[in-house]
Order: sequence, then structure tokens, then C-alpha cells
Amino acid sequence: MLSRRALIAGSSAAVFALACAPGLVLAHAPTDRRFVFLVLRGGLDGLEALMPVGDPAFANLGGRQDPLGEPEAIDSFFRLHANLARLAPLACAGELAFVHAVASPYRDRSHFDGQNVIETGGRRAYELKNGWLTRLVTAMQGDASVAVALSANVPVSLHGEIPFGNYPSSRLAMPEDAMAVRLRALWAGDPALSGTWAQVERAARILNGARAGNPAQLAAHFLAHPEGPRIAVLETGGFDTHSSQKYRLGTVLADVERIVLQLKDGLGVHWASTILVAATEFGRTVAMNGAHGTDHGTGGLAIVAGGALAGWGVKGPVVADWPGLRREQLLDGRDLKPTRDLRSLLLAVAARQFALDPARVSPLLFPGPDRVSPDSAFL
Repeated sequence: MLSRRALIAGSSAAVFALACAPGLVLAHAPTDRRFVFLVLRGGLDGLEALMPVGDPAFANLGGRQDPLGEPEAIDSFFRLHANLARLAPLACAGELAFVHAVASPYRDRSHFDGQNVIETGGRRAYELKNGWLTRLVTAMQGDASVAVALSANVPVSLHGEIPFGNYPSSRLAMPEDAMAVRLRALWAGDPALSGTWAQVERAARILNGARAGNPAQLAAHFLAHPEGPRIAVLETGGFDTHSSQKYRLGTVLADVERIVLQLKDGLGVHWASTILVAATEFGRTVAMNGAHGTDHGTGGLAIVAGGALAGWGVKGPVVADWPGLRREQLLDGRDLKPTRDLRSLLLAVAARQFALDPARVSPLLFPGPDRVSPDSAFL
């Protein structure tokens, strides 16, 4: 049972939060490099977001030849959905890469289980109790005890031993100066409460000058601040497009485009030291169903973006070992076959971004009997 003191220590920062927005958590780390993990909830259809028009079998997939708008050529084989077209200049500049036919080890089709796997880094749902990002902060020997969560709950990717805090929907401002002085003096002699008050004051300094905005804009503000955190978790949903996919997917892809561009704009010069990875729990079926949508599948699409990526030497805007779309090439005769492991991608990107030895941190980030190797395309 929590003591009254522990309860106060765990909630005081939330009480004095100056703003809130759903779906954002940030963690402190001892580095000037930034990392954003964007969870695309619902199962993104990678074949619609990044169309493999160079595969002869794609032309025979009914319903997929009528996109929402004119797709953007990203290379000789793939075309980018019109509602992601504003990301094409980033790809041309080497600041964005799409990773196709990628998946976690999860092979069933439950949203909750699949999301748990990509957030914990396990091989099976609920196998691990803490998040892979929590283990990353541990590997970096970071102090993440002061974190800003502009959401009701800390996401699974940051679950674990490190006591991340959060800011639920409070709009209470910091107290007046005189009251702040009295509270500081009142709490100074208590180890637990004095530390909490330091968190409150630090959060107030970071939030000072922040404009009201959506999670991406607030994340950029926090990440760009000299005292701010360096690791952020964002999420956006609506990718479970069992019906009317043409219109529903177009809307949520525009959200992804907006999030990336707002982060770039808000981070300013710090975009050059930032990496973002966007991942989804699974892909969708290759064939469309009778409701003009797609069902839960396997192989999907991930996105890696950020100014830091430009110096990594990634070859081309699309990273893929293309498995093919003929029926005999599909997984179980229905899904895009995954040829890249999402864990390998996360391992390589995190290790490269934070100058960690992937061989050393692999068993920490993704424990299990089989060692996860980093994706060589990002090393």
C-alpha cells in the first residue's frame, strides 16, 4: 500500500502541470541526441501507404489501384500515398527511410497482444513486464526518474523499474512566488518531497513559453529545451481499416505526415540530432475484403526519420528485401511475408543514435534465447 508521502511524491508534478495532451510521454537521458518512438495503433496497411507498383502482382490486386490521390514516386519500385507526399523531400534529403515487409516476432492477429510485443520487445505477448525503452534508458545509465507524460498513463514501452511520472489532465498553474517559497521550505527537509519539488520546478521551467498544441508540438518543445527530456513516446491510431479503407487510411496517414513535419519544425536545429521510428503492431492482408478494407495481417511498414539519419549512409529511401506478392510468395497465402525483424531495426537505430555497442545491448533490449542482430542497413 502506498503511504501518503509516496502518493504526494508521485502526484505532485501532475498537480502543477501547466498543459496536457493525450498520447505523449518523455524521458530524460544523459545525451544531447533525441529519440522519438511513434506507435501506429491498429495495424497500418503498408501496401497502401507505400505501394509496390514495381511488383507485377500488385496490378492484379483488386481495389488497390484507386488511391485517394495521385501517389508520389519514391523510387523506381514504390509509390508513396498522396497523404504522405510532403515527406518525400525528407526522403530525398536522406532524412527519412521506409522499411517495408517488417514485423515483430508476433504471428497472431490481436491488436492488444501485437502492441504489447512491439512495446515490450518480447517474442510473445506479456512475456516481458517492462518496456524496451525503459531497458534502453537503463543501458544508457540514464536518470529517467523525472519524466513528462502528457497522458493519463505511461505507455508499455516505458513500463518498468524506473519510476516514470506522468501529467494527467490537470491545467493548474504553478503557485504564486510567495507560496512556492513556502512550499520549497516546507518540503526541503524531506528527501522524498524535496526531490519532487525539484521536479515540479524543472517541469515549470520547461513548460514556460510552451504554446498550447497537439502532442507532436509539445513533444518538440520539450525535446528542444536545454533541460528537457531526450526520449519521447507518441502514439496515433485509426489504422484498423476493415472497411472503407481508401478514406479512413487517408485521414490517419495525413496525421502521420503532420506529426513528422511538426516535430521537424518544432525541434529546429535539434532536428539534426533527432531520430524517429514509427512502428505498427502488424500489417494487413494483401487482398482487400468485400467491405473495401483489409483484415489483420503480418508484414508491415516502419518509418525511420530525423536529421541524424542523413549521415548514416542508408542506401535509398526504401529499405526492403521484397518478398513478392504472388500467392505462393505470401505468408499463409494471404499476408505480406516479413523479411525484416522490427527488433533488429529498433536495436540498430537505438545503438547507432546513442553510440551503444549493439552486441552488448541486444540481450538487454530484447532478451531471449535467440540473440537479436542489428539491421545492417542502419549501421
